[in-house]
Amino acid sequence: MWVMPAILCNAGLMALVFIASCVMSVGFTMWCNSLSSLGFKCVDAPTLDWGSYNGSTFYTHLAAAQGAFWVTFLMWGGNLGMSLWRWRLNRRARSQTQMPSTVSDKAPITDHPEYDPSASRVI
Repeated sequence: MWVMPAILCNAGLMALVFIASCVMSVGFTMWCNSLSSLGFKCVDAPTLDWGSYNGSTFYTHLAAAQGAFWVTFLMWGGNLGMSLWRWRLNRRARSQTQMPSTVSDKAPITDHPEYDPSASRVI
């Protein structure tokens, strides 16, 4: 089954998205705190005079990007959860379809308890 590689990929990508989400959130918070130390609110900063730069939508874009990072993290978490669930179901299905412990796949066919050399039918 290809479930285990999917679990590993999902876990790795989820970790990377978590790191990116943390970097985005911490950077956005530090930037807003630096504006607050100057006496401005971060929400009101787009209305300030930025000179030649048009900063009218930066807060909206940064807040949307931060939310998108965390939603992406949650979606990868759901994807990982579904992969783990699939692995559990596959594992349960494999344990129910295994051969009985009295039969070995390495033993010769003549050692099988159901082997009858006098039987006329071919199995």
